[in-house]
Amino acid sequence: MNIHYSARSVSEWIEALSDPDKEQRAAATAALVAYGKKSIPALLNVLTHTDWKVRYRAAEAVGQIGPISGLDADIVPSLIALTEDEKDHVRYMAAKGLVQMQDSRACDAFQKLMHDDHSYTRSMAEEGLNIMSLR
Repeated sequence: MNIHYSARSVSEWIEALSDPDKEQRAAATAALVAYGKKSIPALLNVLTHTDWKVRYRAAEAVGQIGPISGLDADIVPSLIALTEDEKDHVRYMAAKGLVQMQDSRACDAFQKLMHDDHSYTRSMAEEGLNIMSLR
């Protein structure tokens, strides 16, 4: 699929995170990542969306943009909060984003996630703790 990310605004791509079509949600995530730092404020706003799929995709985008955005002060606490989400997919993606951020503020969240009922989330938490121990 050939997508011209600039053909839509950040707010239009944010809206597309709610699309019923999984491929459209993935395209929206990729577009928001391509917009980079400019999309962070809008993404942070939807991290509390009622639809877990929107929270998941927003966390995915934030995690990919975060390490290069210079907005750690805003991003890390938001991702830490998502590690307590009711949906395991969202907790996993929040943990993955925190691993990418490599911020020591995530250590407590990683410790808690080591007891998560979702094996992928536990694995991501373990990776985060391992990275933190090497710093």
